[in-house]
Amino acid sequence: MRKLMWFTIGYALSCGVGTYLVRGRGMLLLALVCALLVAGGFLFRAHPAVKRAAVLALGCAVGCLTFFGYEWFVLKPIAQMDGQTVPVSIRVTGYSWETDYGSAADGITELAGRRYKVRFYLNDRRELEPGDTVTIPARLRLTDEGGSREPTFHRTSGILLLATQRGDGIVTEGEPGFRDWPARWREKLTRLIGECFPADAAAFARALLLGDKTGLSWEQSTNFSLSGISHIVAVSGLHVGILFAFVSLATRKRRFLTAIIGIPVLLFFDAMAGFTASVTRAVIMQILLLAALALNREYDPPTALSFAGLVILGQCPLSIAGVGFQLSFASVAGIFLLYPKLSGWMKQ
Repeated sequence: MRKLMWFTIGYALSCGVGTYLVRGRGMLLLALVCALLVAGGFLFRAHPAVKRAAVLALGCAVGCLTFFGYEWFVLKPIAQMDGQTVPVSIRVTGYSWETDYGSAADGITELAGRRYKVRFYLNDRRELEPGDTVTIPARLRLTDEGGSREPTFHRTSGILLLATQRGDGIVTEGEPGFRDWPARWREKLTRLIGECFPADAAAFARALLLGDKTGLSWEQSTNFSLSGISHIVAVSGLHVGILFAFVSLATRKRRFLTAIIGIPVLLFFDAMAGFTASVTRAVIMQILLLAALALNREYDPPTALSFAGLVILGQCPLSIAGVGFQLSFASVAGIFLLYPKLSGWMKQ
């Protein structure tokens, strides 16, 4: 089971190298070197350390090939559009918010035969909802390497393009579909919190429950940062654990019933939170725990953590650059490494 852990470490290393250091054919060369190391490991596989190194090299090789494919088929087609003004049709996937110059929202558009997540900015203030369609001439900006400007944090969440309106546009109201339910439920909870709490407390409640920190004042945000407790208002594994505890109590800790109810609830909460790295990591690990309990199998936390990393990086290799991804996985890995020693020391 621990082979998956070493494979994931190699895979993550290759994603980090591709994100920060090497691109293009350099990734193919690195994959070839790793493949040679794997072959050498099979020749001297008697030693356990050599086996682990071979598995790690295999993860690096697969990661390099995956990153090269992601760069070639996903990033390269839109890199050529960086800085250009083109007509785009964007299906809105979330609610819009006001900016200093108009409004902004997230959506999905089709370019070069592929669908891309995009954040777009309008010149006027409009209230957009999931399911609406916005058709505008927009100046595109690539959020990753290869563009005319520095990469932005948007790439870590899969938003590879920023689109700024450069002319008159058309907004068409649409019917929300099944995939829009999480965003709509999130908006309903946001409004409900605003109705149930005073204005100052509502902002904190939204941040605590939904991770929406837009309502916090500058003073509140500064106080959280200075006191070192900003993680409290960031949706993370803590929220997933509390949600799982409620589900477990509601089902009276019956394994199969908890799994049947808990897995859809956890996935829906992950969608409401926007599939952030920290929440997705916690949800995947919790689902694996539920599956292990339901099937009467052993649950191995490091393997679950490794599987969660593979899922997230497999979907978007650039997630490795996200601070949320790095802190979430590093903190949980640190707990796994230090807990046995600290527990033994405290029991002495």
